[in-house]
Amino acid sequence: GPAMPEPQDVAADAGGGEAGGAPEDDERPDGPRELMPLEEKLVEIFDMGGVPARCVRVSADGDAPEEMEVDGQRGRCVAWSEQGRRYVVETFDGVLAEIPEDNLREWYPPPPEEGGFDLVWPASPEASEEFVALLCAHLGAKGFCVIQTFLSAQERAEAAEAAEGEDGERQFSRLQQEIEAGYMGYDNFTKVATLNEDGDGEGAPRNALETCNRQLTSLGFMMAPHAPAALGFGCAGLRRTMIRMSID
Repeated sequence: GPAMPEPQDVAADAGGGEAGGAPEDDERPDGPRELMPLEEKLVEIFDMGGVPARCVRVSADGDAPEEMEVDGQRGRCVAWSEQGRRYVVETFDGVLAEIPEDNLREWYPPPPEEGGFDLVWPASPEASEEFVALLCAHLGAKGFCVIQTFLSAQERAEAAEAAEGEDGERQFSRLQQEIEAGYMGYDNFTKVATLNEDGDGEGAPRNALETCNRQLTSLGFMMAPHAPAALGFGCAGLRRTMIRMSID
């Protein structure tokens, strides 16, 4: 894994021990550690004054930490390090960054209509229950839900390139007119193609586009127990993922 400690291992013990040296919560003599104010919150990095932060790219397994400028980026606080009094922030660009507490503030995303999102991808299996409940509420109320994930700019570019297919050979088309609005909404100016099925989500994704497809597979499995009661239909996974791109 990354040379920087994993988020769940960063919090040091009350005596200021080495990061990652704290015992598990259930092993602490005084019970679970109280969360710091910004832990598990969405945050914005600000006023770094050009000073780079110590970072690890989440997708770069085994890479050493590097210094990166992350001023102005947003993400989620995933851990706290008492040593140095820094938070570990997973930015929406797929980077784990150690940020001093004075350079973070809580951030509230705007709604999707203003360029924001409804929900952020859950940080752990334990957070999935609340995430799916809110997802179903959004789908039931307005028919869609925008979910923020954690992919780097390079991964997003690779996914777009993979979507085109090798030498642009992927076959795109418009959906049939009588069903297009139901899938794509009104005034649609996009074309679609289908991906191969992800199966049961086994095996490592081969590229960034398959990583995105794997997330949709996971989403289908998370929704399966809730969809019948909350949305009125059964959901047992994912089939025939559609790639949607501009017609231009």
